[in-house]
Amino acid sequence: MGITLTGKKIKETYEGLLKLSDNNPIEISYKKVTDGYGNETALGLSVDGVTCDKIYSTQTIAQIDAELDTIVPNKKWVLDNNAAPTSFVSLTDTFSSMPSRAHGMLRVNNSGTAIESVHSHYDFACGDETSNLSVGNVSNIQFPYAMESFLYSAFTVTTAPTGTPIVIDMLLNGVSVYSGSARPTIDIGATSSLNGSVSASFVGNTFNIAQGDVLSVNVTQIGSSNAGIALKAFLTYNANYIA
Repeated sequence: MGITLTGKKIKETYEGLLKLSDNNPIEISYKKVTDGYGNETALGLSVDGVTCDKIYSTQTIAQIDAELDTIVPNKKWVLDNNAAPTSFVSLTDTFSSMPSRAHGMLRVNNSGTAIESVHSHYDFACGDETSNLSVGNVSNIQFPYAMESFLYSAFTVTTAPTGTPIVIDMLLNGVSVYSGSARPTIDIGATSSLNGSVSASFVGNTFNIAQGDVLSVNVTQIGSSNAGIALKAFLTYNANYIA
């Protein structure tokens, strides 16, 4: 606790009182706070705010470090292991050499010599997990944002078809995305279109989805003995963005 001014006269204590540097009232512009002798403090005042030239902390370095550790996890490890680099690796690939203008993710390869494109995936169920498949439309998805460069599709079931294979078509705004007459097929006894007897490719090898487009999955053939159960779609694409 400080010393009281009770019983003191101004002429006896003015040197310890704080005032503004020009002895005038506070204004819009900053003025230094001084003592009665005119010695400036680090504090400045205006009607809008406060300035301070320097702030002293009564905390010890250990206390400050402990607080920083709660803000920056593993700060000590970062400081101890953040050595300056001794060498740099030149990347031989550039963004312009990529096959598409946009990618979901990019990474440096294991040897540190090239940039790789890492595709993103869009997967969804085309029905429930217990009902037999039937011929017809099994999924319609309207996209709230654009998705670019779909490159690959695959389909699976949990119960394989018997008698005849499952044949699937995928349509963008009512038009098939596949070229020619070949469509993804899940062979008799198989649970995936991967490595199936029929190979289907996209028109132009890729397609884009604009905001508001509808992607539909139609089953055009089911197993004649066991239809197949729990159809799912797996798509690979390069990038998505808000249109």
